[in-house]
Amino acid sequence: MDLKEFSKLSLHGKAAIVFGEGDFIASIKEYSFLIKLFIVEDTFVEVFYNIHSNEIEDIAILEPEERRLNQYSHGIDIQDLFK
Repeated sequence: MDLKEFSKLSLHGKAAIVFGEGDFIASIKEYSFLIKLFIVEDTFVEVFYNIHSNEIEDIAILEPEERRLNQYSHGIDIQDLFK
């Protein structure tokens, strides 16, 4: 995925790519947002849902070295890997 081109897209355009080509990984809650993490090709993408308006407010690329990526690990079940 071309990150510069993705960043230039409208919210609707980004949503079409994320929901059409991405795989859901996990979600976290911060303030009034439910933030869902997807992976599109080899890129992490966050979708920010406003829980009060029930609308998507932003879709942004999450760099792998960002600290917030660790917050998603609490919601991932890896028990099947140990069976």
